[in-house]
Order: sequence, then C-alpha cells, then structure tokens
Amino acid sequence: MSKINAVRFINLNYNNNSIRIVDETFQLGGQSTLLSLRNGGGKSVLVQMMTAPFVHKQYRKTKDRPFESYFTSAKPTFILVEWKLDQGAGYCLTGMMVRRSQLSEEQSLEPLEVLNFISEYPSRCEQDIYNIPLVEKSKNEIILKNYNACRQIFESYKKDASKKFFYYDMNNSAQSRQYFDKLAEYKIHYKEWETIIRKVNLKESGLSELFSDCKNEKELVEKWFVEAIESKLNREQNRMKEFQTIIEKYVRMYKDNKSKIDRRDTILKFKEDMQEVEENAKIYQEAEQQVKHSENRIASFLRELYRLEEIAIENLQKLKEESNSCEDKIAYIFYEKLSMELHELEDELRRRSSNCDMIGLEMDDLEREIERIEKKVHLYECAKQQLAVDESLEEHEYLKQRIEVSRKNEEELEPERQRIGGYLKKYYTIQQEQASLALEQKQAERDHKKQQLSEQKEREKECQTGLENLLVKISAYKTRLEGFEQKENEFNRNYRETFMRNILGDYEPGMLEIKKKEYEKQFQELAREHKNHNLKQMELQEKKKAKERNREDKLDEKRRSESELQLLQRQGEEYESQIKERQKIMRYLEIEDDLLWQKEKILDMVDYKLSQIDMSRGKLEQEERELQKEWKKLTSGEVLELPQDFQEMLQELELHPVYGMNWLEKNGYGLQENQRLVRTQPFLPYSLILPRAEIKKLQVYGKEIYTSYPIPLIARETLEDAFMEKAGSILNLSGISFYLWFNEKLLDEEALRILIQEKGEQIKKKQDQIRIRKQEYQDYSNKRSILEHHTITKEKLDKNYLEQEELREKTDLLEKEIQALGEAVLDLEKEIELLVQNIHEEKQRLEYYRRREADFDYFCVEYEAYQKNREKIAQSNREKGKLEEKKKNAVSLQEKYTEELKSMELDYQQFLMELKKIKEKVFQFAAYDMSASESKENRMESESEKLTDKFENKTPEELEARYEAITSGISLELQDLEERYRKAGRKLDKEREELKKKQKKYLLKEEEWKQITYNGEEQLHQEILLEDRKKKHKTKQWLWNEEDKKAAVLDSKIKDKKTIIFEQCGHEEALPKSEITTKDYESDMNQLKYQLKELSKEARKVEAHIQSLEQNLTALSEYQDFHVAEDTIWGEEIAAMDAKALRDFTGIMRRDYRQDMEQRNRKKDVEKNQDNQ
Repeated sequence: MSKINAVRFINLNYNNNSIRIVDETFQLGGQSTLLSLRNGGGKSVLVQMMTAPFVHKQYRKTKDRPFESYFTSAKPTFILVEWKLDQGAGYCLTGMMVRRSQLSEEQSLEPLEVLNFISEYPSRCEQDIYNIPLVEKSKNEIILKNYNACRQIFESYKKDASKKFFYYDMNNSAQSRQYFDKLAEYKIHYKEWETIIRKVNLKESGLSELFSDCKNEKELVEKWFVEAIESKLNREQNRMKEFQTIIEKYVRMYKDNKSKIDRRDTILKFKEDMQEVEENAKIYQEAEQQVKHSENRIASFLRELYRLEEIAIENLQKLKEESNSCEDKIAYIFYEKLSMELHELEDELRRRSSNCDMIGLEMDDLEREIERIEKKVHLYECAKQQLAVDESLEEHEYLKQRIEVSRKNEEELEPERQRIGGYLKKYYTIQQEQASLALEQKQAERDHKKQQLSEQKEREKECQTGLENLLVKISAYKTRLEGFEQKENEFNRNYRETFMRNILGDYEPGMLEIKKKEYEKQFQELAREHKNHNLKQMELQEKKKAKERNREDKLDEKRRSESELQLLQRQGEEYESQIKERQKIMRYLEIEDDLLWQKEKILDMVDYKLSQIDMSRGKLEQEERELQKEWKKLTSGEVLELPQDFQEMLQELELHPVYGMNWLEKNGYGLQENQRLVRTQPFLPYSLILPRAEIKKLQVYGKEIYTSYPIPLIARETLEDAFMEKAGSILNLSGISFYLWFNEKLLDEEALRILIQEKGEQIKKKQDQIRIRKQEYQDYSNKRSILEHHTITKEKLDKNYLEQEELREKTDLLEKEIQALGEAVLDLEKEIELLVQNIHEEKQRLEYYRRREADFDYFCVEYEAYQKNREKIAQSNREKGKLEEKKKNAVSLQEKYTEELKSMELDYQQFLMELKKIKEKVFQFAAYDMSASESKENRMESESEKLTDKFENKTPEELEARYEAITSGISLELQDLEERYRKAGRKLDKEREELKKKQKKYLLKEEEWKQITYNGEEQLHQEILLEDRKKKHKTKQWLWNEEDKKAAVLDSKIKDKKTIIFEQCGHEEALPKSEITTKDYESDMNQLKYQLKELSKEARKVEAHIQSLEQNLTALSEYQDFHVAEDTIWGEEIAAMDAKALRDFTGIMRRDYRQDMEQRNRKKDVEKNQDNQ
C-alpha cells in the first residue's frame, strides 16, 4: 500500500486571506504524523486541501466552507502530495493546480480552473515534489509562475516519453475519470477518501464520533468498511474475485455445517445451489463479456473513425493540391492563351510590317520605273521640242536670207533704218537681259514660296496622318473605357453597389480606399461573428452533449432505480412467497402461527424431526446391509470374507483357491454325500481349497500379512479324508472349541433357492422402508433448506416496503428531471439548428465577401487601367490639339503662301508679258546690227555720229516711231519678210525657251535627247505606260497606308496585351511560342473549371465527412480510454456510411453499451442479493 511521504502547499490563502502559505513542505516520511496547530491555525483547511486531489469536486467542500471560496485570483495555488510506493518502487507525485475561472459565468459553468497531475519517478529528479519548477526562487523573493506557463511545462513533460508525467483537466468529465483510474493504479482509491478518510477528517472530533456511532467491531465494519470495500470491488468489477468470495462463503458454510453437509443429501443440495451460483456467475460473465465486447467494438469503431478521419484529411489535402494544380493549370492556360494572342498579334504585326515592306519595295520599283519612263517621256518631249527649235531655226535662217536679198534693193533709207534698228536691238537686248534677271529673281521667289507651300502641305499631311493615328488610339482607349464601364455596371449589379464617377469621370478621392476598408471591415466583422457563432455552436453542442449525458445519466439512474424497484418488488414478492411457504411448513409441522418470525425455533424443531428420521433410516440401512451380505453369500457361495491384503498376496503368488461352498455346489456329489463331507470336514464350507504345493508357497512367502480372523485352508488332496466328527454345534480341537452349525439346507438347491428368495424379499422390504424414510427426510430437509434460505424478517419486510416507496418517489422525480432535460435538449437543438442555419448563411456571405473583395481588387486594377487610359486619351487629345493647331497653322500658312504665290504669279506674269514684249522688240530688231551698218557707211561717219548723238537724245518710242516711218517707205515684200522673220524669231525664241524650260524642269543634258530620234508613237506609248505605273503606285500607296494604320492598331493592341499579361498573370514577358502546347484553350479551361468545380464539391463532401467523423468522435469522447482487444468484423462498411447512418450507428453503439452495462449491473445485483441471502 502506498504511503504519503511529503505534502507541499504553494500560494495557499485562508482565513479571509489573512493567512498565506507561500511555499511550505511537510515531511511525513510514510509515517503517521500529528499536525498540532493553535485554534484557527488552519488544521481543517490543511486536511481539506490534502483531501482535495483524491476526491470528486462535490466532496471537496466542508460543512463550514466551500472549496472554491479559497481561490479568488488568477494566480494558481498548488497542492502537492508525494507517495512512497511499495517495495521500493520509487515515488508518485499527485498534484492539483487550481485558480478562479477567468471566464464569465455565461461562458463557463465551473467557478474554478483545475488541473490535476501525476508524476512517477524512481529517485529525485526535475519533476519531483521539491524540484518541479512551479516557482522561481532568488535570494530575496519567490516568484510564482502563472497558470499558462505551468500548463506549458506540464505539456512538455507529458510529451517527453522518458518522463512518466500526466496531467488532466478536471472540468472535463472524461479526463477526470482518467485521472481517478490512474490513481487506482497506485492503490489510491477515491472511494476510501470520499467515505472513510473524509468522514473521519470532516470534523476535529471525527474519529471520536466514528467510534461513538459504532459500539462494536461488527457495527464498525458494517458501517465504515463493508460499504467502501463493496464499492471498490464493484468499481473494479473483478468478478472472478467475487466468484471466489462466493465460493469462500460456501466453504465457510460447509465448515460451519460440516456435521450436516457430510450427509449425502446435503452435499447434493449444495451442488445444486452451487450449480445455480455457477449459472448466475456464468450469466454474469457472459454479461461482462458482452460489455467487454461492446467496449472492444467502440474502441475498434473509434480506431476506424480516426483512421477514416486521417484518410479523409489526406484526401482533403490531395483535393486541395489538385484544386491548386487545376487553378495553376487554368492560370497557365490563360497565360498561354494571352501569350498566343500576343504572338498572333505580333505575327500579324510582322505580317503587316512585312506587307508594308513588300509594298514599299514594290513602290520603290514602281518609282524607279516611273522615273525611268518619265525620263524617257521627258527626253521625247525635249527631242520633240528640239525638233520644233530646229524647224523654227531653219525657217528663221531662210527668212533672214530672203530679207538680206530684199534689202539690197532698198539702200537709200536702209542705213538710218539699220542704225535705228541696231540701236533698238541693243537697247531692247539690254532690257531683255535686265528683265530676264528680274524674271529669274521673281521665279526664284515664286519657287521658294512654292517650296514653303509644299512644306506646309507636307506638314498638314503629317499632322493629318498623326491625327488619324491618334484617333485610332483614342478609339481603342475609349473602347477600353467602355469596357471598364461594363465592368463597373457588372460589379454594381453583382454586389448591389452604386459606384458613380463624377462629371470628370473619376471617383471621389479616397472613395475606393474607403470602400476597400469598409469591405475588409465587413469581412472581418462577419468572420469574427462567424467564429463566435462557431464557438457558440461548439459550446451549445457541448451543453447539449452535457445535457444529453446528464439525461442519459438520469435515464441510467432511473433504469437502475426501476431495476432496483423491480428487484425490491421481486424481493417483496419473494418475501411474500417465503411467508406463505413458512406458514405452510408450520402447518405441516403443526407449529403455532405466533412463531412465524422465530426462524431459529422453527429450524430447531425441524432439525429434531430430521434427526429422528435420520436415526430410523440409519438403523434400517444397517439391517439392509446385513441382509445384502447374507444374500451375496448365498448367491455367490463365498461364505468366507478374505482381507484385501490376503487377496493381493494370492494374486501376487498366482494362486487360485476355490471356496469350499463353491466346491460343494459344483462337485457333482449328491446331497447325502455332501452332508457326510461337511460332517467329517466341518470347516469345509468356510475354507479355501488349494493344492498342497500352493499351501507350501504360502508357508514360504516372505511378507507378513496380518488377518483379523483365521482363514481355514484345506489341501485338495485331503478333501475326502475324515477330519473328525463334531457333536452338535461345538467342535473341540486341542483345547479350543469352535461353534459351528452349518445350515445343511444350503446344500439342497431347492431349499437354497427358497432361502435366497426370502432374503431378497426381506431386502426389498427394508429398501422400501429406507426409501420412505429418505423421502420423509428429503421432504423435511427440503423444508428445512427452504426455511434456512429464507431471508425474510419483519424488519426486512418493513424496509422493503419503505425502500419501494422511496424508489417510486425517486423514479417520479427522475422522470420529471429527464423530461425537463429532454425539453432543454430540444430547445438547444432548435437553437443549434437556427445557429447552424445562421452559420451556413454567414459562410455563404463570407464567400460572397471574399469573392467581392477579390473582384473589388480586380476592379481597382481595372480602374487604375481606366485612369491610365483616360490619361492616355487626355494626352492623345492634347497631342491631337497640338497636331490640329499645327495643321491649322499649316493650312493658314498655305492660304497665306497661296495668296502670296498668286500675287507673285500675277507679278511674274506681268514681268513675263513685259519680257515677252521686249523679246518681240528684240526679235523685231534682231536682224539689225549697228556695227555692220557703220562699216558699210564709212563715208557717212560724220552723219552717223550726229545720228548717234541724235539717238541718244531720243526715247525708244520716238526711235521706234522714226523706224516705223522709215519702214513704211520700204517695200511691202521686205516688210512682210521682216514681219515673218520677226515671227520666226519669236517662235524660235519661244521654242528655245520651251526647250530650256523642259531641260531645266526635267534636269536633262542636251546631249541626252540629241542622241535619240523623236518617235510620236513611242512617246504616246511611254506616256500611257507612265500613267499606268502612276495608278499602280497610287494604289500601292493606299495599300501601304492601310497596312501602316493596321500595324499602328496592332502595336497598340500588343502593348495592351502585355499590360494584361503583367497585371493578370504576373509575367513581364509572354510565354515563348515553342513552350505553348495547348490547342483548344476554351475547351481545356472549361474542362479544368468543371474539374475544379467537381473538386470543390468533393472537397466540401470530404469536409462534411470530416465534420461528421469529428462529431461522432466527440460523441464517443468519453470512451477514449477503451482499448482494442481484438479486431472487429463489421456487418457493413463504415467508410461507405453517410453522416446520418454514421450518427445512427454511433447512437446504436452507445445504446447497446448502456444496455449491456445495465444488464451486467442487473446480474451483479442478482449476485449481490444471492450473497446477502
């Protein structure tokens, strides 16, 4: 038996916190110890504290003060008791850590938080009573560790396999049971503490009161020890020990009644009783085995549930991994799709660019061909013009020759005409040169202005192209803005929002951030509420389970009460039956009814009658045995009875004697001859007949065989020799006389048969008399046995009636409590059902909020893109405004330059007209040469000088008038030739001017067109060819512009696609085309989305299955200590059960276990009643 070695208290306050034990250890050393304190010093408190770790919570309080009143703060108090184990096995530390509950009354029904712990160690160690780190000690102070820190220390000890350390939450009923079971392993039984030890120590005079209540050993044992021992035995349920106790009781009964039990009938009755006990024990063992079987089934079921839960968790993890894999695959396929779209756009851009390049090359070829054809056409034009110049020159020379011939005929006025003509020629030639220079300057200014106009037109064209490109971009940006508007409407529609942008198209500053915080707050509040509801659901479930367990306990208690009531009723019926039987026996024995309750007197009277009957029966049995011996001798002829040792000696020596009576019967002699032989050999009927040699063997036999009487031996060889004659019945031999009187009738077969028949009838008569006595004895014995087994007393009968009434009242009260608990369970079920519905709705709302947050984040990203697009539109509009301004300036400058060019053109035309007039004058006077006329008129030199002086004082108009006057006197033929000459000259000059223009315009050299021969048909062919090539070039130019526009749009789309890839896929670059394996993106993504949806469904099913398993494990938590003794074969597959089937199966197992327990308890009560009887 374990003994208390030491007791330690830490942070114990009592006497209204006026006395405090900081850290105190009491050394008991396994010996009886006296604690002597002054009144109020705390003896009762210390005893109450020392008792607390070994009793249930309802036994911790005393009459004066409840246990929880000592603990008023969050700091823990420690009660440590160290036990010294038997046979030097080491030590066991039992401890209690207790503090005031930190939860509110609504959150916890328990006022205290209590952790009990057990530590076993062979010698002093870290976790013994002295060294366990519950406080930190320094030189000046002791610091108490907090509750949670100590709990973590306990947890670390428990996880350390090298330490035998266990701790239990005493507010958890299952762990509380485990704790007291663990104490029992060290022979520390709470029943002893709750009954004997607690009652003795409940008051200071408890021990005195114990002996004052119990006057003798019997009362002391019955009141204090029997109940505790029975409770202990009943708790341990060692039924083999109980059976042994029953056997021992019967052995004691056997010893106490040995004189009576020795009798055969009593032994038989005992066997019958034992058979009933064995049957009851067997029934109880079967019930116990059934309980073990149920416990094994529950343990196997728990193991299977844990296995299925582990498999389900693994499956759930696999499903989550598969879901993540599906999501990754979907994201990757979407990345592939976007990458392929980007590659397609880039391929399309390259194709468009290639088309532009191809069209550009074709345009270059056409431009070169057009340039070549134009040059040919220009050469033909110049050649044609050269032909016209040549023809005009030829005509001009011809007319010049005609004029020279005609002038020879007009020599009188010719010198003055020549001089005036020469002067005017010179004058107009100078004027022509000056006008030509001025005209060239005007032409240069006009060309410069044309160049400026062309530049502005080109600038206008560039601006227009830029505007067209910007319009394409703006259109694309606006399309995206419209897409955002669709997303905004979709978000508003999906989440019932009213997002509206201001007149500027923006949300109010901070609005989205506020919304995000609002969404997060809503999600967090709902998540917190959801968590609280889940906790509340668990709390309600625990309350419901507690109520159900309480109800089950009440039901069990009611069943036990009903079972006890039934037992009491049966006991009452048995008592009534015993009374009736006793009254019947008393009437049979003719005993007065006044002795009904005096069982011992009735039994004494029955015993007296039994002794008389037994004595008479013994006498008859003795007579019957004597008759049996005589009958046996008559029938077998074995008149002589041989001792056993003598018979064994004969067998050892292999001797086979013949009985004398047998020899007389079988010798074949007649009656008279046999009578003669008997008379001559009186010992013959009583002798053994042996050959003389065998008689000698007996004589030399070495062993000593003792006999109680002489055994006559007759040698076979001397059978018929006369021995002697006897007179009457006396035979005298050498001083010894024998009384011998052989019944010679035995030698007569008929007389022998009649004698045997008479003996048989005598035996039968004796047997009938014995049977009557036996039956009579059996009847009285049965009645005595019945009386002896009667347990009825007047006190028991009255007690039975009183207990029945008490149990009826208790059953009625339990029924009301069960009904109230059932209603409470129904109320809790309704509350849980409503809460589960709320939790389900909250879960959906949480999912809704989670989806809304994700969509809102995506919406914010889209809004950022929207703002960027709006900024791009604004920037594009600014660029568009600048381009439009540039275009407007270009158009304005074009208009200005056009007006200036028109003015310059008009001025140029005027100059050109003046030049033309001057040229006509030059052509008119081109035939005159002033120097030539002077050489011819040497003789008129003086007149010429005078004329010159005269010309110099006159205006060209006056000289022309003089010329016209002179010319009018010349012949009409010469005038006509001169006119024709002038026209030819103008024509030649015009043709030359035209040729010069074309040369300048076409940038040709004179030798280039002079090398070819003009062909009008070829020129027309080349002009047609040129027109065709220009049309083709124009078409190519349009195609190039279209491809360039499309390329610009594709470039914008590529940038957008890259942005989408970065924003939605998180990749800065697209996936290389060689790594893209998917062909049908939509189909594959739809399949994966469907697969993801199915995986989500399956995951929800598995989560529901796990929840169902956990619920069933929680429902069976009180059976966690059961162990699997053998594997169980289930009738149906547990893994295939749905939640309802599993719940029903769990309920059935719990019900069957309760029923088996009730059945076992009933059998136990039956055995107990038999023990009492």
